[in-house]
Amino acid sequence: MNYVPLKITLMNTGFKKESEDAIMHHIGLALDTKKLQQFEYELIVPQGIHYYEARMVALREDDVLGIVRDITERITAEKALRESEEKYRNLVDNLNIGIFRSLLKKGGRIIEVNNFFARLFGFESKDLLTGISIKKYYVNPDDRKRISKELISSGHIARREVQMKKRDGSIFWVSITAHIPGFPDMSAGIIEGTIEDITERKHSEEMVRSANRKLSLLSSITRHDIQNQLMALQGYQELLRDHLAGSEEKELLDKQIHIAGAIE
Repeated sequence: MNYVPLKITLMNTGFKKESEDAIMHHIGLALDTKKLQQFEYELIVPQGIHYYEARMVALREDDVLGIVRDITERITAEKALRESEEKYRNLVDNLNIGIFRSLLKKGGRIIEVNNFFARLFGFESKDLLTGISIKKYYVNPDDRKRISKELISSGHIARREVQMKKRDGSIFWVSITAHIPGFPDMSAGIIEGTIEDITERKHSEEMVRSANRKLSLLSSITRHDIQNQLMALQGYQELLRDHLAGSEEKELLDKQIHIAGAIE
């Protein structure tokens, strides 16, 4: 690292008032405590604002040695990272799908969720879910066991459909997709995944199944009724045939009997 001596002269108009105060304050601390002082400050230069790290130590009673390091690149990178993380959090929090991080064990204790996940379970704030065990929100505890077992075995699950409970106890259907980061290394013991409300779809599917059952029953009843009517008709046709004298009439009746048999 390239350190340069810090000249204790604050005539440079690039110093902000707070930077001047910080420098003078730490000079005083270095002289009073005889301990190393370290701090950061800003300086306006022709290229823009630069950031520096200063270290000071007292040499004698009224003498301070200071070294300064330009940390503009590091500060700029940290600022860009914070802005990127903030954009990512805003994106995640505004998605219309639940996103979660939880522990693999300890009942699936929640580490972090997005806003949609919280609303899905009836919570006003995502912070209210932090540290809560997701296990108690499964309608069937065996579903949670099966999901955990599959995650430990393969490292991921996709679109597992289960029933869960909201905060008020109402039941809804969800589809869960999740994975263990770094699998097969499970030392972190963390699950990351998404959860989607599929209640409307499940209700629609049940309505279709119910309609099909009714149509099948109606079809069975209607067919059975037609068959009964045909059997009666064929019986009357046979009785009528025995009383017909002419061959032409019998031939016409035979054709009717044949047609009735084909319908059956």
